[in-house]
Amino acid sequence: MAYLSPNFTEEEFIYSDTAKKYGINNSMTEFYKKIAIHTCTYLLEPLRTLLNQHYGCKVIICINSGYRGPSLNAKVGGVSTSQHCKAEAADLTCYKVINKVKIRINPLEIYNLIKTWVKQGRLSVDQCIYEVSGTAIWVHVSHSNAGKTRDRRQFLKYNNGRYTLDNN
Repeated sequence: MAYLSPNFTEEEFIYSDTAKKYGINNSMTEFYKKIAIHTCTYLLEPLRTLLNQHYGCKVIICINSGYRGPSLNAKVGGVSTSQHCKAEAADLTCYKVINKVKIRINPLEIYNLIKTWVKQGRLSVDQCIYEVSGTAIWVHVSHSNAGKTRDRRQFLKYNNGRYTLDNN
């Protein structure tokens, strides 16, 4: 198992049910592996640390969608400019572990915590999107490979095909 950072593996960053179903090779080149290492080191690891501190227990971040190669991105209907294609983004579901039991954390709560930490300067994101698609709900986070000086700190809400800017 190849680790991109202490708590995130390459396998989970490239895994896709869609890729598996359609036999799509979603492996990353060395170039994108370096960017994925940056994303995990400077976005996902700090987020995990903040969540662990906030909840006072272990928090598991599950990557639902990380890197998407061109074939996979086309298959899922992603836009060609998606940060997933550059290994700069991940769609997440988070769980608290209490007495060895995983408890899902409301994605809206995660979104609001990220927003607070960005405002406080404790975390840097390029984009954070609270996404609702049918019954599926998750949080999309991204971090510019150029570093936090290039992060837009943009917050959006997506609800079944419609994006709205969240300036609050």
